[in-house]
Amino acid sequence: MSRSMLLAGTSTLALLLTGLEDASARPFGNFGAINSAPTIASDGATAAAQQATEVARQSQGALTRATQAIQALQAAQAAARGAAAASQRSTTLPQVAVPNGLAVGGLQVAPGAVPGSALWQGAALPSQTASGGQTTVTVNQTAPQAILNWQSFNVGSQTTLNFNQQAGNWTALNRVVGNTGPSQILGRITAPGQVL
Repeated sequence: MSRSMLLAGTSTLALLLTGLEDASARPFGNFGAINSAPTIASDGATAAAQQATEVARQSQGALTRATQAIQALQAAQAAARGAAAASQRSTTLPQVAVPNGLAVGGLQVAPGAVPGSALWQGAALPSQTASGGQTTVTVNQTAPQAILNWQSFNVGSQTTLNFNQQAGNWTALNRVVGNTGPSQILGRITAPGQVL
C-alpha cells in the first residue's frame, strides 16, 4: 500500500509541475498571447537597431560641433594674422625701417664707447660678417657680467646678434641711450647665457 501511494503522489506532483510550466510560458496578465523565440529575437534586433541609430545621431552631432570648433579656431587665427599685418601698416604707431647689422638706426654703439670705459664694460666691440643676404653681429664677452651702451639697439630682419659668452651664467646688460622709441627686434638674438 505504501508503494501505490508513493506512485500516486509522484504522479500528482508531476501533473502539478506540468501545469505550472504551462502557466509560466504565458506572460502575466495576458493569458491569450504566448511569446515565441523568433518574436523575442525580432524585438531585440529592433531595439538594437534603434540604439545604433541613436548612437549614430549623437556621433554626427559631435562631429558637427568639432567641425564648427575647428572652423572658429581657423577664423580666429586668420583674424590674428590680419591684425598683425595691419599693425605693420599702422598709421598711429611709428614705423621704423630697421637696417641690418652695425648701422645707423640698426645696431649702433653709443658714441665714446670703448672696451673698458664706463660705456662698454666686459666685452669687445661688436664685429660683423655677411653671407648670403644674412648679417651676423658678434659681441665677444670677456667677463661674466658685461654692461654695454648702445645708441640704437634695433635688430634687422636679416640680422643675427650673437653674444659669445663663455658659460650659461654669464649676463650682458644692454642699455639704449640714444633711441627715442622702443627697440625693434625683427631678427634673432642668440646667447648661451642671459641678455638683458
